[in-house]
Parts: sequence; structure tokens; C-alpha cells
Amino acid sequence: MQYRQDIDGLRAIAVSVIVLFHFGLHELGGGFVGVDVFFVISGYLITAITLRDISTGRFGFGRFYMRRLRRLGPALGVTLLATLAMGVWLLSAQHLLSLADQTAATLFSVSNIHFWNTTGYFDLDARYKPLLHTWSLAVEEQFYLVWPVVLLGLFKLAPRQRLQAVIALGVIGLVISEVMLNIDAAAAFFLPVARLHEFAIGGALAVWGRTLDRGASPTRSLRRAWC
Repeated sequence: MQYRQDIDGLRAIAVSVIVLFHFGLHELGGGFVGVDVFFVISGYLITAITLRDISTGRFGFGRFYMRRLRRLGPALGVTLLATLAMGVWLLSAQHLLSLADQTAATLFSVSNIHFWNTTGYFDLDARYKPLLHTWSLAVEEQFYLVWPVVLLGLFKLAPRQRLQAVIALGVIGLVISEVMLNIDAAAAFFLPVARLHEFAIGGALAVWGRTLDRGASPTRSLRRAWC
């Protein structure tokens, strides 16, 4: 997939909104919409890349996950080491033990589940959880475990049926998210099943884009998706 300046620009805007919100610019009341946008972008990119590799016979789970590790691993490793070093200097023994638990959860891509079980995002003691922000990375990694399998199954379908299936998954995910929000708002925030619709939006756009690349008009593609 070719480098997309527009997607990188959208990523930058999404991240900037979140960072500014955390720095106290609370006029951005919807600061965490940036996270939602980021998940949509991830769904689009992973779907587009994976479908391309499947169609050309180059897809392999080992190759897929090594690509993710090479892209995310170095930066994550530096972040964890730097955070641990600062924690030894700044944190009490109790909070340092907590940081060790956070680090382990982050390494195994389950920090979202760890933080869901131990604290709310806006609880007072959240300031002593310096890896709290890794919850979104864990959600993405968990999505990466499941989505390629889904796409392999969907690739056996016709293009319009593929698009229908991804849209249907998104609708199901949105319903689940709304139900979870009324039952356990923290779970709806941290758990990947409540974010499925966001990844599916990006995935649907990627599937639709492949249909357009094959020569169908945008209006016709959307109309035929539900025929």
C-alpha cells in the first residue's frame, strides 16, 4: 500500500486533539474522539493491506505479525524502559509495583483489561499509572489477532457480499457498544468488543475502495452492496 499523506495528516489531528485535552485544554470536550478516529484509521489500513496481501497470495500470519512487531516494538520498548527508569526515581514502592504490573500487561497486549479491572480512566489515582495510555494500543493488538482471520473468511465471498458482511459486523458492534455503555461504561471504554464498530467502519471503507478500484462507480457500489 502506497504512503498516504492524507491518512498521516488525519492521524496527526486525532493525536493532537487527545494530547491537548490531556494538557488541560478542556474546551476540547470531545478530546477522546481522537481515539475513535484512530481506530477507524487502523481498521481501514489493516483491512486494505491484508486484503491486498491475500489477493496476491502473499499473506501469512507470521509475516503479518512480524510487520506489526517491527513497526510498534522499538518505540514501545523505549517507552517502557524510559517509564520504568523514571518510576524508580519518582514513584513509591507501592506505585512502582503497580508500574511493574502495568508493564507486564502492556508487553502481553492486555493493558486495557488490566486497567479496566484496576481503575477507571478518570479516577484520582490514574496519575500514578503512567502506562494508562497503552490501553488503546492493547485494543489494536487484540483487533490484529482476530481481524485477519475474519478477512480470510470474507475473501471467499463476492465483493458486494464482503462489504455487506463488514457493515453487518459494524452494526452488531455498535449495538453491543450501546448495551455495554448502559451496563458498564468502563468496559465499553476499554474492551475491544465495544470498539468493533469503529474498526469495521474503516474496514468497510477499505472494502468499498477495492470495489471502486475495479471500476465501479461510488453510487453504484453503495447501491449494489445491499441488493
